[in-house]
Amino acid sequence: MKNYQFLLTELLEQLILESEENIRNNPSDRFSYEFSLYDVKTHSDLVKEVPVENTYLLKRKRLIPVIVSDIIGDFANLRETKILEGSMVFQMLIPTDKNDINNTMIEETFQGVSETIYDMINNNLGKALPLGTKQYWVGEDYEITFNANEPVLVEELSMKFTYIDGDGDILVGNEMNSFGFSISDGILTLKPFDTVLGVLTDGEEYELQIEKNVNNAKIFLNGEEIHEEIDAYSTISDVNDYKFSNFIGKLNYIRLNADIYDILDYEGVLGEDWDVTLENVETLTTVGSCGVATLDFTLPNPIGNQFTMGEGLNYQTFLMDIAFSVSDNVFMGNQVRHFIDDVEVYPFTRNHGLGSEADIDHKVNESTSKGVITSNSMLKQFTLHYKPEKKIIDLIKHITDPDIYQNKVFKLKEIYPFFKREYNILIQDGGAEPLWNSPLTYSIEVILADDVLLEEE
Repeated sequence: MKNYQFLLTELLEQLILESEENIRNNPSDRFSYEFSLYDVKTHSDLVKEVPVENTYLLKRKRLIPVIVSDIIGDFANLRETKILEGSMVFQMLIPTDKNDINNTMIEETFQGVSETIYDMINNNLGKALPLGTKQYWVGEDYEITFNANEPVLVEELSMKFTYIDGDGDILVGNEMNSFGFSISDGILTLKPFDTVLGVLTDGEEYELQIEKNVNNAKIFLNGEEIHEEIDAYSTISDVNDYKFSNFIGKLNYIRLNADIYDILDYEGVLGEDWDVTLENVETLTTVGSCGVATLDFTLPNPIGNQFTMGEGLNYQTFLMDIAFSVSDNVFMGNQVRHFIDDVEVYPFTRNHGLGSEADIDHKVNESTSKGVITSNSMLKQFTLHYKPEKKIIDLIKHITDPDIYQNKVFKLKEIYPFFKREYNILIQDGGAEPLWNSPLTYSIEVILADDVLLEEE
């Protein structure tokens, strides 16, 4: 069982430090935080000296203790379903004095720290955040192609992945004279020789590697040698391209004679030898080695009285509460994206319906009726906030126009983990809800547009 207390504490630390970098570009200006779980572990004077960039000077920086003081949660009581929901409380100890005992101005005040905290909140609302090492679920439409500007000698090829059983292949090395792997229905094959290397288990993580040694090639699976191809590479030297495609599962990395890179960042990082093309990147779903978390934040609020510590300065404790949902085998609703006419929108209610009309056959001497579906219909309902964005304005103008053109066709794209769907739609129903003292929302109900309308365009 994973230690979610430590994972969530590490996630909080990561988010705060990322926002600190966003707010303060100069490293010597950034605030220093000391994170701990349950216990206060900090220097007695809460001060350290750091070098000022491009100088020989030292600058006194005050440590800001951040203590995760409480994490509570409940696991969903369902078999084969790992969902944890709960809340975590963290406290920050922040100076309230403007100057220290040397009459030097203190930068690490609540105003300065709150800039970082609000940046963290703004950047992470509504997101599914990776827990642990970043990984990606990929669908069969996702492709990476490595094209060599000139023939390149590839002496090592490796990849780390989790395979999901099903139809389809992956192929790394799409030229007959380049070595690579094929996976089909769980059977792992060495290309171009069609040598069967073994059978993969659904849901298991694998690290697969080929090392070329003189004229031979050794294949390793999870660090153990499983095959050696003798004299197979006497005519194989340079290759022009490699391709990864038609794979459904989790992909950590692909490596060709290089260090490991994030699979979204291959372009430009492999040097001048390779041009990298990524197809259908939008179908990637970012997760972590320990799952994903969604977070809901409260405002930071002072608790208790001020107290004296660290060179006799006055400090105040500020508290924040974060509600979380965590899972490592169930996708979050946040991981489904919506686009209308290629503009991303963020509906907060998203009902996707498939309706069917059945022809039911009732038989006198049978206790159970039987039927056959005669027609299908698709209905989707969205509720959105009214924002100063062109596509949002266009939609609300459309549904409030008294001379509305009912058959105006919109394009809807929905991106799910592993795949995407695109529709031509009509707005069947819609309306705004301008309530006093509440965010302005509007709702639309859409159906599929008939092909006749598309022909008229």
